[in-house]
This record gives sequence, structure tokens and C-alpha cells, in this order.
Amino acid sequence: GPTPDRPHTTRGTNPPPPTTPPPRPNQTQKDNSRGRSDDGLTWTFYLRRDVTWHDGQGFTAQDVDFTFNRIIYNDEIPASSRPTFTFRFPDAEGGGWQEAPMSVTALDAYTVQFVLSVPFAPFLRSMGTATYPKHILEPHVEDGTFVSTWDIDTDPAAAIGTGPFTIERWDRGEPPGPAAQPELLAQGRGGQPPALSGPGDLRDRAGH
Repeated sequence: GPTPDRPHTTRGTNPPPPTTPPPRPNQTQKDNSRGRSDDGLTWTFYLRRDVTWHDGQGFTAQDVDFTFNRIIYNDEIPASSRPTFTFRFPDAEGGGWQEAPMSVTALDAYTVQFVLSVPFAPFLRSMGTATYPKHILEPHVEDGTFVSTWDIDTDPAAAIGTGPFTIERWDRGEPPGPAAQPELLAQGRGGQPPALSGPGDLRDRAGH
């Protein structure tokens, strides 16, 4: 666990990668790039510009900003990832411990900046948390219905993401039926999307 001289770090975690330069204007990003300040507190991510949600809406830094500031750090929403992004560190003046979130700011449509309250070794690993579509879910956050918006009775087609698969159907008690997004799959498989025979096939390919 955290100690006053080693706040909230993971033993054996490799140091973060060195700072990478920002993308050139209007450059389409083929790989996510990121920049890190020397003190390890400020992280700037340059998002790919060719990513879309399954409904065709573009994925932007506003979605990331919305996910953290309106959902994860919203006390009215029981976000399971909130403890991961609430950092514990020693109180230099009064002793004991303090807790604080990080700031998350969309600097432009494809640049988002995170400022941590304390260095956090597994930060990049933690950034695998889900990102939510602002254009769909913001009204539900504002009217207090977010928690019940995507639940067990939701049409699978309505619960969108940005990955290579959607849920085509779901029958109670059965695994969900996947539907491939060929264009997304082809980007990482030499132009040849895999053929799926059913839910079991998707499970077999997970992690490959």
C-alpha cells in the first residue's frame, strides 16, 4: 500500500515512457501519442482523428473530458472507477493523508490533458477505463437518469462504443451475439476482417 515516501505506487512498475512531440496540424494519428511532464504530473494525450462511435459520430477529447468530469467524478453517480482516479498522498503540513482527484481538460477537439495531484506509477495502465459518448449520455447525466440509461433492458444496438464489435442481439441467459465492424477490424488485420461464427468464436478470439 501507499507510504509517506512512496505514495500510491506499484512495486515493479516500469517508469512512464519519455515525452513525445505533439502531432503536426491536421495530421491523422495512426497511433495514440502522449506527452509527459518531467515531474510526472501532467500528461497530454493526442487522440486519433479517424475514430468514430458506432453511430458515426466522431470520438473527441470532449468525450474524455465528459467521462471524467461529469461521470467518474460525479458524486451522484456510483462510478466504480472513481477510487482509481482519486489519489492519496501525505499531508505535509498537518500529517496524515489527503485525497484529491486529477484535473481533466479538453484543450481542443483531439487533445486532452490530465494533471495529477501526485505521481502515480500505474497511470497509463489505469487509462484503460471506459470512455462514454457525450452526445448521447450528457442529457441523461443532467436529468439524473444516467444510471438507468444503459441497463439490462436496453436495446444492444443503443449501447454504442468505438471498438471493432457491437452487440447484435442478447437473449436472457445466453451469451451476447457479436456483430463485427469490418472497417475497424481490417485496420489491424492487413485488410482482412475475421469471420465470426457466433458468440463462442468471439470469446475464443478475445486477447489474441
